[in-house]
Amino acid sequence: MRLERSIGNASISFKRRGEDTVLQDLFQEGCAKIKMPRPEPGRRTEAVIINTAGGLTGGDVFAISAKWGPKTTAILTTQAAERYYTSCTGASKIITRLQIEEVATALWLPQEAIMFDGAIYERATHIDMAAGACLLALEMSVFGRTAMGETVTSGTSSERWQLRLDGRLVFADAFALDGDIHTAMGRPAIANGAHAMATLLYVGPDMAALCDTLNQSFSSSAIDGQASQLEAVLVVRILAQSAQNLRTCVNEVVDLLSRSLHSGNPLTSYVPRLWSF
Repeated sequence: MRLERSIGNASISFKRRGEDTVLQDLFQEGCAKIKMPRPEPGRRTEAVIINTAGGLTGGDVFAISAKWGPKTTAILTTQAAERYYTSCTGASKIITRLQIEEVATALWLPQEAIMFDGAIYERATHIDMAAGACLLALEMSVFGRTAMGETVTSGTSSERWQLRLDGRLVFADAFALDGDIHTAMGRPAIANGAHAMATLLYVGPDMAALCDTLNQSFSSSAIDGQASQLEAVLVVRILAQSAQNLRTCVNEVVDLLSRSLHSGNPLTSYVPRLWSF
């Protein structure tokens, strides 16, 4: 008997109206929904992705596409942490496609995804940018709920990034773990015992200075992190012992990087409003 699967597909695009970024187009079907809270004074346009299925398991598909029109600035985040549940029918697929046009500033800042024991998932993030655009993109993964004493001793985690600038591939990354993930994460060459990880990509001003600042900060903290400038993109990796530790560190990094996206107003932070709840 074939089990019923959750399929979600949503797309959103932004345009410039005067000095504001506003909604241009919105499509949503299945379990994927996007809501746009009314911006608070002094805050940027923010859209929130919701998975009404409450999580993903084998055979589920969740696809999001977003487009930032010329000179727009908008934040795309998620309502809550995503959950990848035990699978008995293959992999769940999470597909994100971001298109960023000239002089636009895109912030892809979802909350963390929690992998449960026995989960099988494939997550892919594809980004296409025009020259002169800015980007801050994030993915966070937590392997088991450490506060509940959970460990992930079986399953498959697959994560891929592709970033193109003016059609040229400038960053590609693939990470996969299969089987006893708890033991694999304990190996020094993989995660040295960490239970949570994050990858951030930054394309914008002051990359060299930000790289130095971040590495100095990591060297004096208990968080295992490293920033590297790879040609046109700043890549930040973070490992932490728990989701809470990861969120605390990521919040600080996002705040630092987002304040540099508009040098004309460095006091403005773009940390999503929902992250404070």
